[in-house]
Amino acid sequence: MTERSSPRPPLTGGPPRQEVAACYGHISGLLAERMFTCFLKAGWIEVEHRDGRFFNERLTDSGRSTLLGWGVEVPQLDASQRKAVAACTERRRGQDYQHLGGHLGALVRTWLEREALIAKTATGLAVTDHGRKSLIEAGWLDHTLP
Repeated sequence: MTERSSPRPPLTGGPPRQEVAACYGHISGLLAERMFTCFLKAGWIEVEHRDGRFFNERLTDSGRSTLLGWGVEVPQLDASQRKAVAACTERRRGQDYQHLGGHLGALVRTWLEREALIAKTATGLAVTDHGRKSLIEAGWLDHTLP
């Protein structure tokens, strides 16, 4: 008979969550989480929930139109063999945070970099000064963050 291991306790210490970080070609961190939440609330992406997980994520017509208007290269999704939209999970200190993954997540990251809202640094990704102002106005970052 095998002894069942008990679940790990949530981590309480450690560094705070990053504003933006790289995750499999898309972004994670506070910015990515808030963008994902905004996209859901606006009806730009839809997901099904089963057993506390996201399934059948998809870009809506409204989302397609909005993102095209921003300059996100959404038509690339049509010919792609990658999963178009995915809810990716970042686990920090015992908590799960969802952000936009899949091919759309990568296209949004490319757009954020092209618009100079985020930039690659020696240690990963960072929000630019121009990006901070724009992203605060969009409600995707707080004034209080570094």
